[in-house]
Amino acid sequence: MIKKWFKYSLLFIFLFVAFSSCVSVYIIPNKQFNYAKNHSPFDAIIVPGIPYNEAEGWDSIMKMRVLWSVYLYKQGLTKNIIYSGSSVYTPYYESKIMRLYAIKLGVDSNHIYTESEAKHGVENLYYSYKMGREMGFENLAVATDPGQNLQIAYYGKPMASFVDFIPAIFSKISFSGSDTIHINPQSAYNSNYEPYIENLSIKERLKRSAGKTGTKQKMTEYLKQERAKNAK
Repeated sequence: MIKKWFKYSLLFIFLFVAFSSCVSVYIIPNKQFNYAKNHSPFDAIIVPGIPYNEAEGWDSIMKMRVLWSVYLYKQGLTKNIIYSGSSVYTPYYESKIMRLYAIKLGVDSNHIYTESEAKHGVENLYYSYKMGREMGFENLAVATDPGQNLQIAYYGKPMASFVDFIPAIFSKISFSGSDTIHINPQSAYNSNYEPYIENLSIKERLKRSAGKTGTKQKMTEYLKQERAKNAK
């Protein structure tokens, strides 16, 4: 009896995870894309970075994020792109690497901005939102893969409620020919690079990724200052 119960419990968990994944990857992105399309063009989209390894080139996640941002730009859904990411796990600024690829893909360099302080998703939102607002952008959105989209929307409160989210729709992204695109990464190299996770425990890394080491407080304080300015 216990074995049977255990078996059905595992089946239920599997089906629940499969259903949740389906909703996250297919239903939610399409719904949010249609909403974003109706509220476009955005002044800028925020695209979180991913580590770059010169020997391997851009990996599938970076390709997806850059190609998705380029698609949104070429479709007229955004006027500008803010790539965000410091040199976290390798000596290359993630934001600057992504910018180089976007230019190769035909995006006007005058419409690309880089934010090079963020070390994780919540900071991607905080620093890029702050940068965008200081440049006069009002209508901002985060454009990334569905998984990170959910992570930033959850851990990035309260600032997440001030932006829209446009998670990638894989059927709209063409990876064809992406392996033939090459850049010179030297302009994105950080000569003063220090490994981000060195001497950090797993618990500390998770706390930082969830914005529990001061980022959320910074968000709250910044939003208060914005409200005070607007009230004058």
